[in-house]
Amino acid sequence: MIRPHPMVVAVLALLAGCAAPSLQTYTLGAPAIATGADALPATATVLRLDRVVLPDYLDTTDITLRDGARIERSPSARWAERLSSAITALLRARLAEARPGTLVTTQADAPLGASTRLAVTITRLDLTRAGSGALDATWQTIPQDRHAPVVTSRAAITLSGPTATDAETVALTRHLVETLAARIAATM
Repeated sequence: MIRPHPMVVAVLALLAGCAAPSLQTYTLGAPAIATGADALPATATVLRLDRVVLPDYLDTTDITLRDGARIERSPSARWAERLSSAITALLRARLAEARPGTLVTTQADAPLGASTRLAVTITRLDLTRAGSGALDATWQTIPQDRHAPVVTSRAAITLSGPTATDAETVALTRHLVETLAARIAATM
């Protein structure tokens, strides 16, 4: 029996590792640098957006699809940050666009003190290989005045779109979150 030389085996193993596709990293698309934002007056309303709460199995950097009770993690792509951070950043950007006279921030020590706090909890964010996406969320608008009522709202969003590639899965996720942002903005 002829045994391959250990050096040949090592070289082949290295070459096989190099042949693997590179890992792709995605964001949800919130701009890193704001463009075209006008200066806000010193009397601008301040809205503080808390970090979005997600189920633990989703709050990772894994891009996932659901198959019944099974979660499939993409072997070739990841989120650039934890999904809760990415969703929070995208919601902040879209709410700032929808409310141009409001300073929308995620900083706990917001300048001038936040007049309103927004707490968002996503209880479901599922995408399937068949191309369906579902997002269930509740949010509370919490005024600075402790005597004013807290307003609680919810949304159940379903959308369809392709999910055959990681880029398509990211696009459908972005569409679900942007739809949520529009629903939240409509209640404020």
